[in-house]
Amino acid sequence: MNKTVRFLTRTAVLLALTVLFQALRTHQFVTGSLVNLCLILSTVLVGLASGITISAAAPLFAYLLGFLPHPWMVLFVALGNMALVLIIHLLYSKNTYLAVGAGAVLKFLVLFISVTKLAIPMLLAGELPEKKLAVLSVNFSWPQLVTALIGGALALAVIPLIRKAIKE
Repeated sequence: MNKTVRFLTRTAVLLALTVLFQALRTHQFVTGSLVNLCLILSTVLVGLASGITISAAAPLFAYLLGFLPHPWMVLFVALGNMALVLIIHLLYSKNTYLAVGAGAVLKFLVLFISVTKLAIPMLLAGELPEKKLAVLSVNFSWPQLVTALIGGALALAVIPLIRKAIKE
């Protein structure tokens, strides 16, 4: 199969799964873990460009589905996703566990800082009720670390199976 066709096909399938998982509207820990799984799978199995593509597209769909309260949040979530996939790309071949752990921590830090220190005080204060801002602040703190780690653990479990199935 042509490399371009393979890239487009695999990226499209993983993006479709990502959007499907978001559209299911399950608990943040389920949805977030499955989205992070797709981000990691796309990066490891297809390449950095696939991971970056899904990193940018996923929060756009999350906004369109009503999960993000402000268009600027798309940028912050995309940056957090991209931090995860970049670390996965750089470290996965050297140490899979370090890649997942460091990627999860960096994603958490990017999201926590950008949302709680930039988005909430500069963009959302006054636009949303205080209770909603408090929930948003919590949702973009430690749960991001947990869902990235769970998604990473799932990826570590399924990547060998997928590689065997597609004979990479």
